[in-house]
Amino acid sequence: MFATSTEPRGLPHRPPADVTLVPLRLDLAEARLRELEPLLSPAERDRAARLVPRAAHRFIAGRGQLRQLRGRLVGAAPEALEFEAGPAGKPVLGGRHAGGWQFNVSHSQDRGLVACSAALPVGIDLECVAATHTTAWADDLAGSILGAGELVAYRLLPGPDRPRALVEAWVAKEALLKATGAGVAAGVRHVLLPAPLPRATITADAPPTRAPLAAVAGLGPGSWAVCLLDLGPDVRAALACPRAECRIALEEGWDGRPPPGG
Repeated sequence: MFATSTEPRGLPHRPPADVTLVPLRLDLAEARLRELEPLLSPAERDRAARLVPRAAHRFIAGRGQLRQLRGRLVGAAPEALEFEAGPAGKPVLGGRHAGGWQFNVSHSQDRGLVACSAALPVGIDLECVAATHTTAWADDLAGSILGAGELVAYRLLPGPDRPRALVEAWVAKEALLKATGAGVAAGVRHVLLPAPLPRATITADAPPTRAPLAAVAGLGPGSWAVCLLDLGPDVRAALACPRAECRIALEEGWDGRPPPGG
């Protein structure tokens, strides 16, 4: 079980975090997928059945582990959790657990990342670095992601720096839109990022990192801010929440199973 802070029970005691990040593996063995599939709702199992096998396996792995994590946090059986759409369509816990823990999740290839907070609405986005992320690829996409001023600054960058800059702009904008609940259906060009964005290096199973976030205007009610997350050389990630500073922890060792005696 998880404690009433964002720290899992059974792990070394650390100062409380405002947001805890939990990486997920989506390339799980068949035996593990068989453990997780019964935790899904009928609608989730129907969705998995309509996907091609690899996509179905990733979906079952992600959704099943997410249910286990949420269940541990609120003290409920994973299969009993109810989910609803928030005011802007963002998935939230429903039923008797409504209004408590806040979650957001992102998937890329065989990796997932969950952000959870006891008090703050959060948005997270993760993109794995790919061989296809070339300068030509970035130049083709830049106009659909960046606003006019951002595009001018982007074109001043050396060619080799452009793919990383574009992916980091994408994850920052998507994290913000996921935090607000608006989503990316209407595009992301209207989200104008300050430059440079703050960057936080988050170390697994260590005391929370006190990270500055940059305020972003024009995203509807309330104030929102974002920072890039350094989680390793092969991923780009960003976190958004309504604070200018946030204590962020990374719990890398959890595999989704309840702890012994928990």
